[in-house]
This record gives sequence, structure tokens and C-alpha cells, in this order.
Amino acid sequence: MLMKRSLLRFYKKYLSLLLLLGVTGPCFSQIDTFSRPELQFNSPCASPGFNVYRVRFMWDYSQAVVTPDNEFILELSDEHGDFSDPVELDRVSDKNDVFDFEFEFGFPGNTAGDAYRVRVRSTDPVAYSRHSDPFPAYFLHVNSQLTINVIDGFVQGEVVLCSGGQYELSVHNYPGESAYIWYRNGAEIPGEKNASLVVTQPGTYMAEVDYGEYCSQNTSSNMVAVTLGSSLVPEINGGAPLLEICSPADAILTADTDNSSYTYTWFKDGVQTGNSGYYPELILDEPDPSGTYSLKMTAPGGCEAMSDEIEVSIPDFAADIAAPGEVLLLPGDTYVLQATTTASDPVYTWYRNNTVMNGEHGATLTVNGEGVYKVKILQGTGCPIEKYSGDITVSEPQGFEISISAEAGYTPCEDDTATLKVSGIWAVSGSGASVDVFEQYKDIVNYQWYRNGNFLDGRTGSTMTIDQPSDNGAYSLKMTYLSDEAVSDVLEVRLKLQETVSIEASDDILCGGAIAISITTGTGNTDYTYAWYKNGEKISENTDALDIEEEGRYRLGVSAYGCTVFSNELNIHPFDETRIQVDAPERIIIPEGSSRTVTASGGDSYQWYNDRDELLSGADSVTVSAEGRIRLYAYIGSCEISREFTVAFQDSYVIPNLVSPNNDGINDFWVLPNIYAFNPDIEVVIYAATGAVMLQTTSYQNNWPESSLAYTQGKPVFYYRILREGKEVIRQGTITVIR
Repeated sequence: MLMKRSLLRFYKKYLSLLLLLGVTGPCFSQIDTFSRPELQFNSPCASPGFNVYRVRFMWDYSQAVVTPDNEFILELSDEHGDFSDPVELDRVSDKNDVFDFEFEFGFPGNTAGDAYRVRVRSTDPVAYSRHSDPFPAYFLHVNSQLTINVIDGFVQGEVVLCSGGQYELSVHNYPGESAYIWYRNGAEIPGEKNASLVVTQPGTYMAEVDYGEYCSQNTSSNMVAVTLGSSLVPEINGGAPLLEICSPADAILTADTDNSSYTYTWFKDGVQTGNSGYYPELILDEPDPSGTYSLKMTAPGGCEAMSDEIEVSIPDFAADIAAPGEVLLLPGDTYVLQATTTASDPVYTWYRNNTVMNGEHGATLTVNGEGVYKVKILQGTGCPIEKYSGDITVSEPQGFEISISAEAGYTPCEDDTATLKVSGIWAVSGSGASVDVFEQYKDIVNYQWYRNGNFLDGRTGSTMTIDQPSDNGAYSLKMTYLSDEAVSDVLEVRLKLQETVSIEASDDILCGGAIAISITTGTGNTDYTYAWYKNGEKISENTDALDIEEEGRYRLGVSAYGCTVFSNELNIHPFDETRIQVDAPERIIIPEGSSRTVTASGGDSYQWYNDRDELLSGADSVTVSAEGRIRLYAYIGSCEISREFTVAFQDSYVIPNLVSPNNDGINDFWVLPNIYAFNPDIEVVIYAATGAVMLQTTSYQNNWPESSLAYTQGKPVFYYRILREGKEVIRQGTITVIR
């Protein structure tokens, strides 16, 4: 009985709380309900190897009641203590009757900051604790010592810094962290957060990953001692920027500082040449020593410096003769050879057939005879180098060549004249080399023209004009000079035929039989040949007329003397009956006592006949006023087209609604006016009372109902619709059938 009373008091208290919540809202005061979370740690340094932490939480059950479904959630702020977007650390659902317990959790992998806070939130009802005091927390992705200044796989603990120089220290094993702390002589270097540090001062340096005040020590790197060394100023050959190698004795580079404790490293064009060591001299003994050289000098302790560059070159100059490799010397002529060079103060010596020519020491040499010539050039200042030009062969011509061409603008088979001319004359040496001598020889040589290899009498000029197609052929020209002769290549001349060929056909429409095509202009030259073409393809040859039975595009080609001229083109096409148009349907309905004029178009002539073969009209139109059949004959050229028409009087427009199919000859069928019956544009549809289609047709023949029509009712009623072109309903109603 005591338990029941206690439970009753509890439920009354709980009910009062629920009523209070219903009035004041779902949240209760965090100050009066939950205590501030108590941290069971100081400055956590979480890592993959250890990440278990606890927070104690107490709440006053006398001030709050939570439902059985409530959960307590431990939340983490951002690194600034802001809970705008909290992170859930832990969640418990079995502590609703436990008023002092601990959360156990691990920090997220992105934890890094000095002002985190935690708080506790309940879910039912929703309430929040006070947030905890701020605390630093870091998740250590690196939990071992950094290594810095690793060179060639080894940690270098000492660096000698040249005066005024600099050196870069860098993290070797964990270079990808977000921030680092660098120290010099045990003091943090402000603002240096990167994985590398450029040092310019002596001191002892080390680095850590920036995990805050309490967590960074586990990553402290090795220490590197940086000291100042003596200043080095290496120079090569006294600092000269250039070195010309005139002789093997000159092929050496020498460092101005010779110290056996120094290490010398030589570079050519930026690439090390030879080994490093005590090598204050560099012998330039390679086949081509020219290039840009520099020297790196390293003192004990590592201080090093690089010299200025020196350009090494082997003096050279151009030596040539401004002339073609072979010179043709025409009889009685001279030729001037001009030496060209880039040598300083050049001295010239000329040779003919490898023999020195006495007294010839100028830059030019005038030759008047055959031979092989060259010049030796000695550089007068600088390196005393001598160099020979290439050989120039001077010879007299052993023959001639000639060419011909047509004047500009000539096009074969398009032009009616052509003028041929000499286009080039060349003197040819024994080796085949040639020299253009057109200007010197064009007016002093003799010419003779040939056609198809035949001598043309009187044609001895340097030009020749052809103006007749019958003179078409292969032309050539022979040139004679003293005892020398030369014949040009053959040039084919083809003038156009001076004919205009025209053809015509007996008709251009095929409607049975053949059409004859013949030439209408005179082309009676017996030298002409003929070829007929259909749609661009040759179909017949050697005839000046053609009978055709197929449609297509026809033309004639007339050929002679290597050219062809084409006629006009005739387009032969099959007859199209749709060219004949009549302004009336095949069934012509007119009111009795009236007439109608029917007109045809598209033909050359017309004939209209009645059904007794009597000619009604020979014009393009006929007037009809009586019932019967009429026939039209239309003609296009030799083609005939016939059309037949039926003339009927217009019936009454009354549509019967009663039919008595008893074979008494009266009202046996449902008869429509002529305007609807027999009309292909009118559709008739008859339905039974059930909606079933009994008849659906065009050109209705006035033949419904058929004798086979069966029905059970005494006077069945049917429904009809009359439509124009199957779309527009023009009449509709009922039909009663009486036996």
C-alpha cells in the first residue's frame, strides 16, 4: 500500500511537470537542471594509438524529469568555443535514472585548437548543460620525431653559411602537415609555419609540427647547427669574359684561387664536366671545347660560391667565292670571281688547278679560261688562321638547250589562236651544268619550226602564230648556232573548232515510239567525228542523227583535230497525263433545263465527243445541257490523252426516310439525290439501332438494303450520316424499313 501511494505521488508530480511543460514549452532551464561537464583530462593529445577520454556529467533529478526515450549527448564546439555547428562525441540512452555518470569518447581526426568546449544535451525534453571551461586539444597525425636537412639520405647536422648567403632547411619525413613551428637557439621564430625555412643567420635550428603548447614536443626534430664561413670569390682566367683558342697551348681554364683544401667543380653550358676535387685547372681537350664555362668552389665546412661565366670559342671565319659551283664561260667572255669572308684583315691567295697564281692577292679574280679556281684566306689580326674556299669550276659550253612555250592566256580547245615563242636558251657544260644565255643568244641564232616532225617552210622566226584548227599538232623548234644544234621539246597545240553545233528533236515528250534528233546547223567537214551523249555518258558514235526511246538529257559532241565542241542539250521526258486539267469532275451534275461549260487546259488541241461519237467541240471547252456521256481527246505534240465524263440532271435534295424492299419496283431501295449518290467525295454510313455499322461506302450506288438484310422487328429504324470527304457531316437522319 505504501508503494502504491509513492507511485501515486510520483505520477502526480510527473503530471504536474507535463502540464508545466505544456504551458511553458519543451525546454527546462539549463542552469537549474544540468551541472557543468567536468573534464577528466588536461590538454589532450589524441593520436591513432591513444584516443580514449572521459567527461563527468551530473544532473539534478529534483529539478527535471526526462522521458524513458531520452538520450544524453556530449557535444564538442569548434576550436573557438562556438556551438553553431557542434560535433557529437558520445550518446547514451541508458542513463535516464543515473544522475552522475561519465561519457567515454575519442576526439575527431581534425581536432586542432586551443579553445574547445563541451556541453551535454538531452533529447526529451530538449535541454542543454552549461558549456565546460575552454581547453586545448589536438589529434596527432605525426607522433614521432621530425628529421630536417636530409641530404643524399643522411641527416646533416652542420651547415656552413657563406657571408651574405642563405640556406634552406626543410622537413624530410613529414612535409605535408598543415603547420609547423621553427626554433632558433630554442626560441620560436614568429610567422614561420611552412615545411621549409630559409636561414641567413648562424644558430641552432629545429622544427616541430604545430600541435599547440602541450602536444608539439613529441615531434621535435633533430638540431642543425648553422655557422658562418669565410667569403669565397672564385674567378676564371682573371675574370676575362672570353677565351679564344688559337693553339692547343691556349686550351686551358685556370681558377685564380689555388687552395688544396678547396673543392673545385667545373661546369660547361650548365652541366658538370669532370669530377669534383682539387682541380684548379681545366684542360679543354675535347673535340669541340667551345661553350660557356663556370666554376663552383667549396671551402671546408661547406661554404661555396659560383664564378662568373667565361665564353670559350675556337676562332673561325667564313671563306667563300660568290659564284655558282660551275661557271660556263662563253667564247670571248670573262668572269669575275669575288671572294667573301668574315676574317679580320684578310690576306688572299688565288689558285688555279691547285697552283698559286702569281700576283693575284686581291678579293676579286678575273678569269678568261677554263680551270678549277679557289682562294686561300689568312686572318691578319687575332688568331693567325688560314682557310680555303670551295672550288669553282670554269668551263666552256659543250652544247645548247632550247625551250618553247605558248603566249600567256592560251588554253587548249578554248582559244582560236595560239602564238608559240622561244622561252629559254641555255649553254650546257660537259658535266651537264647549264647557264641561261637567252638574252645573249636569242637574236644571233637561227630557228626552224616543225609540226608533227615535218619541216614548215618559211617558219624561221623566234615566234609562230597558229590560227586554224586544221593546223593543230605537235610543234617543235630547232636552233642552230655555228656548228651546234638544239631541238626543243614538243608542244601540243589544239585550237578550238570554229563551229556552233545545234540539235533539235521532233518532240521532247515520249508517248510511245521513237523521237528523232538531228543536227540543224551545218557541220559537213569530213574530218569531223560525232558522238552522242545521254546524261553525260557516250551512247553512240559516227552518226549525225539519233532515234531515242528513253527519257534523258541528250547532246552531240563533234570532234576534230584533238578538240571537241558540244551542242545544246535536249531534255527528253516521259509524257505526264496530269498536264491535262479539266475544271469538272467525272460526274457532272446540272439542273434540268440548264447548261454548264466544261473547260480543259494544258494541251495543244482538243476534241469533245458524245456517246454517239459525234463531235461536240474542237476547242478547249464544251457546253453540256443533256444527260449522257461525253469524251475528251486532248493532244500535246503527238501524244493523245482521253477522259470520259457523265452528265446527269440534278435530283431533288429530299432524302427518303422510308424504304419498302418488297420487290414491287417501288421504293425498294434507299435512293439518294445525284449530288450524293455515285460521288467519290461523299461517304454514306448507315447504322442499326444498336449502333452497328450496316453500310459504309463512297460512290453510293443507290442499292441499299440488299435482299439479304434480316431483321426481327416489324418496322426497324436505321440511322444514316452523309459526310463530305469523310470529315464534314452534311446530312443525317433515320430510315424506316417496311415489308
